[in-house]
Amino acid sequence: MTMKKSHRRTLPQIGKCFDHLGGEFAPALFDRLIEMKWIELKEGKKTVFKATEKGRSKFKEVFGIDIDNLRQGDIDRIPT
Repeated sequence: MTMKKSHRRTLPQIGKCFDHLGGEFAPALFDRLIEMKWIELKEGKKTVFKATEKGRSKFKEVFGIDIDNLRQGDIDRIPT
């Protein structure tokens, strides 16, 4: 079954899906973080990334997010 063009779902520019970013913005941001060397592949992994030293410093400086004090899924520590 093919959907009519007018009924196709389009991605929002910025979306939120449960606990992560979505839409067109998320992959653009992800690519830029790699380009700026804020994140890099975790050694021995193909799809797992980690913050670099530069990234940890910049996330804190620019966004006020202390990566070293975050645990996976712990968004209470991100300042608003």
